[in-house]
Amino acid sequence: VDRYLVPTSASINGRVVSSASGDPVGGVSVNADDGSGFGRSTVTDADGYFNIEGLPYGTYRVGSPAQGVWGPLEEQVWVRQEISGVVLSEAEPVAGPLLITLQPAGFISGTVTGPDGQPLSGIYIWADIEPWAPNSYSFGRTDVNGQYVLGGLPSGNYRVHTMSNPGYADEYYLDSPSWSGSTLVPVTAGSETSDIDFTLEPGGTISGRVLDLDGNPIYGLSVLVEGGGMGMIVGANETYSLWGLPYGTYTLTCPPRLWNPA
Repeated sequence: VDRYLVPTSASINGRVVSSASGDPVGGVSVNADDGSGFGRSTVTDADGYFNIEGLPYGTYRVGSPAQGVWGPLEEQVWVRQEISGVVLSEAEPVAGPLLITLQPAGFISGTVTGPDGQPLSGIYIWADIEPWAPNSYSFGRTDVNGQYVLGGLPSGNYRVHTMSNPGYADEYYLDSPSWSGSTLVPVTAGSETSDIDFTLEPGGTISGRVLDLDGNPIYGLSVLVEGGGMGMIVGANETYSLWGLPYGTYTLTCPPRLWNPA
């Protein structure tokens, strides 16, 4: 039986500092990701230094905080910064020192209530400049008091909205059902924009199956609401669901460009 060992003697080192003061940032996570799903992470020491060891040879993207807006709120005081194209090879198994300069992040906070004025817990909230634009979006959920905090945001004007909460209609701030009709929320680095509140109305869900002309289920395509821009991927369970819809009449489509029959 042949065995092939993947080299794991390479490492990436560097330092994380604040863009505002130039001071080292201690206790913040740093990760190296090769784009294939493999990655390692570490935490900076008190002087902001880090060393990520045990990396196979390859090309990496190094970033901090490691999980960005997907990580703990205490790390979302910084906007994630990345350095791409960091190469590790047999000839050069050590990369660094890298310098990662972090910018202070801004926050958005508010409260979500139902039609009766009672706080709603577990409601998903999103903020973005453009949908899924790198390092310019954040998300979170309301707590038991209906309150939420979104962090990790660079300065800019954001559209804040609830998203895919069964039983309630999605809503953009301020009281709009659509992106185009929403009110921009300004965010400044190092500050919190508060009182971005929502009062949600009841909403519905559409679910079903997608079949081909022979009655066979089709997997892995999008079902969209015309004019609403909302959709869910059809999965292996043969069904799709669209949540957070205001009461009304809808037209559903399966755009051909999103489906390759092969």
